[in-house]
Amino acid sequence: MGGIEKALNSIEYRALYFNINIGIMDQPPRLTGYIPLQNFVMSWIKDVPQDLWSFGIAPFFNMHDLARIAPVATALHQLWNDFRETCSIRIPQDLPSVSQGLKVGERLNAHNRYTKAAPLVLKLDSGTYNNFNEGLDNVSPLYIRFCVNIVGAGFEKTTMRGGFNMYNTPTSVIHVVLTDMTISSCLTSGVGVFRGASFYGENLHICYCQIGVNVNGGASRARCKNIVTQYNTEHGILARSGSTVTLEGEQTSTHSNGQYGLLVDHRSLINLVQPLKKEGISIDNGIGSDCNFYRKTCSRIRRVNA
Repeated sequence: MGGIEKALNSIEYRALYFNINIGIMDQPPRLTGYIPLQNFVMSWIKDVPQDLWSFGIAPFFNMHDLARIAPVATALHQLWNDFRETCSIRIPQDLPSVSQGLKVGERLNAHNRYTKAAPLVLKLDSGTYNNFNEGLDNVSPLYIRFCVNIVGAGFEKTTMRGGFNMYNTPTSVIHVVLTDMTISSCLTSGVGVFRGASFYGENLHICYCQIGVNVNGGASRARCKNIVTQYNTEHGILARSGSTVTLEGEQTSTHSNGQYGLLVDHRSLINLVQPLKKEGISIDNGIGSDCNFYRKTCSRIRRVNA
């Protein structure tokens, strides 16, 4: 039974319970399938109290239901507006996939631009989410071009197969937050921060990608707390072309990657918030200890205060 069908049954049941006359029939009908809304007699809706809409009926609707029914049910206009103001989409309750959540977010962003202070929020339930690339074991990243927080249920509960690439556009400055998930199996970077975008990550495990965290570009910034990058084919954390990466948190480590654990070029910086040390967080990478960090530019890896 879909959200709309549940809600309509709930309207009739609760209306009878509260002795509200909604003018359909004496007893609630049994709804057995999809009935086009335009074929409903909708005149009774205006007689349902707003509190009943808000607290008795609205919980049965997901975002998709509200988007479909609000244009023809004026009593739901405010509920739809309330949803838009909360800036929150649940995956998979409202939309079935992360990619669809980001597509809807782009459309909403075109009408009311999200900001670092007021971003869209995607809430991922427990489970594994795939960004499929047919015929390949590894999958491509999703591209993010607006401000969004993507929140999992914990790195041991929520897994995203396929990474995230974020970058500024000519008309917007992007800030992305990723927390409480595992990111795996991406053809390129688990997290890619490009063209001056900024990123914050917390409680992340990034594994089996080409590069764990790849930050590239003069104004690109990434700050990561309690992040683990492991079993990536190339580097754990890469900063290049004038970018800055800041690492903090006792659980932060980069280990067992195919090449370098920490790699930074002469124009970029990797900041380690004390008490972190490069020798303590970058271990068992590549072949031999020299791959834990690139020694020719290791002066660009520095310890800083919080």
